[in-house]
Amino acid sequence: MKTKNLLLLFGLLLLTASPVLSQEKIVERSASHAPQWTGIAQSDYVIASAQAETLDEAQNKCLNDIRQSIINGVSFNICSEETSIDRQTSRNNSTDVFRGYSSEVKTVAAKLPFIANISPSDTEIYWERRLIKKEKKYYYIVHMRYPFSQAQRDDLVAQFLKQDREQYDKYLALKDQFDKFTSIEEIGRALNDLRPLVNYFFDSRRHDEMIALQRNYERLYPSISIVPYSNEPGCNIFCFQLDGRLMQTSVEPVIRKQYATNVAVQPIDGGYYMVTYDYDQCLDDDENTIELLYRIGGGRTLKHHFSFDVRKGKSVVIPFGQIEIVPLKEGDDELPVINGSMNLRSKYDEEFTVEELRFSISGIPQPVACAPRSTISGKGNHRLNFTATVEDMKRTPGKSSMAHGNIVIRNKRSGKTSEVKFSLPCLIR
Repeated sequence: MKTKNLLLLFGLLLLTASPVLSQEKIVERSASHAPQWTGIAQSDYVIASAQAETLDEAQNKCLNDIRQSIINGVSFNICSEETSIDRQTSRNNSTDVFRGYSSEVKTVAAKLPFIANISPSDTEIYWERRLIKKEKKYYYIVHMRYPFSQAQRDDLVAQFLKQDREQYDKYLALKDQFDKFTSIEEIGRALNDLRPLVNYFFDSRRHDEMIALQRNYERLYPSISIVPYSNEPGCNIFCFQLDGRLMQTSVEPVIRKQYATNVAVQPIDGGYYMVTYDYDQCLDDDENTIELLYRIGGGRTLKHHFSFDVRKGKSVVIPFGQIEIVPLKEGDDELPVINGSMNLRSKYDEEFTVEELRFSISGIPQPVACAPRSTISGKGNHRLNFTATVEDMKRTPGKSSMAHGNIVIRNKRSGKTSEVKFSLPCLIR
């Protein structure tokens, strides 16, 4: 009974194959006989078959089938092991989420070097060139066997998971530094690092996480502001703040000014920035301003605009009137000491100190020199008294002549010194 059934089965196979055998003819083959592995499944191998009009085309089809078979196996194991798959959805659509994730895993797995580098030289190949007699048309059929063990598959799965977790760790680092960084440039660097992560993460949960963090970083630019700290003639101090946090930047500002000269901006201790400038050429009656423009990124420009009163911080002193000198005497002998006084007119309210006074007059061989160290404040006229040592006094009291000299003053607020020359009549009493 068994023999009869076998004969019947063999007969059916002959009947089925006979049209092919009668209609096609093998005109060329890569070996005298087809290997035993064609058309069957074997452990530790991937076997594929394909046909095409050219040998190269048929081989490429086989290679693609081998790659896809490996990718399918790898992606199944990845989806089974990956802990970040979002399956915590409703029971109705959890299968769809998993399938979508699996499809995207296949796309990424296909880019792994191991799979991308599979070539015909890595495979066993058997091919035949066949003729379809009725159509007088030739085609090739190719069989390929590629060694692919369980260990290799596990290694590919490990490669993918390692790459996947490395990418997620980058996201976690960017998320962790979100409220810690102190440099404005870090926002741009974080956005640059997030772009490839947004493109990489294909599952909806993690992709949404990347998008959310990206948007949060983009929203930081409008939150940055410039906060003034102090404003004195010749010196302005300010800082950058992000939600109350001091920020730094290496961006050089565009400086807009009117008459101020030597404008410079530099960071100082404490996270602040200092603007220094000279205002000697600024006009008293004009509104003098300086504006700094910082292009910080995200299409945003920060402006720091401040004005300053040049009268505040300026010490302009004009000697006027007559200098009076009174020699100190003891009996009929003249002492080498004189007392003197002169008029000064202050143009501004600033407090200043007279550091030096020096002038020459006829009748006194050497210049009169002293350091009054007198402090004067307030706009208007002031009287400066001074004492000086004179070796020889030959002038006759009561006669006046011209005194030529200079006076050095120091601004108490700014510490700047200035020198004023004068020519005034001088009377010795």
